[in-house]
Amino acid sequence: MPSRLREVVAAPALESLANAWRVQAEELRGWGAVQGAKALERAAADLDAALAAEHGAVLSMREASERSGFAPDSLRHLVRDGKLRAERRGRRLYFRAGDLPKKRPSLDGPHHTGYDPAADARRVAGQRTMRD
Repeated sequence: MPSRLREVVAAPALESLANAWRVQAEELRGWGAVQGAKALERAAADLDAALAAEHGAVLSMREASERSGFAPDSLRHLVRDGKLRAERRGRRLYFRAGDLPKKRPSLDGPHHTGYDPAADARRVAGQRTMRD
């Protein structure tokens, strides 16, 4: 899975996965499978710890821009306006991963900036019918 997509989907999905493991552990306990329940609880705790560490990770401007989907200038404006916290080290800004805003994914898919011959043909065909 591409890293950008994984980051957009990851946090809520992984948190719900840890909760699902805890529910399954309770079910296993009810059936007498104590060792299996302990294994699931341990896995859920490990996942929670990894998510907490990721949430607190310190990112450079480039990393923050890639992770959030916002351009570096937009992140700087958010910091300047007091809408985003950042740590300044010299002239550089560093961000906590958990503080970053997330850009909503586009509903109509990726925008193509290259030449599209099919779209051009439709445009030309539309112009020809208008002249006739």
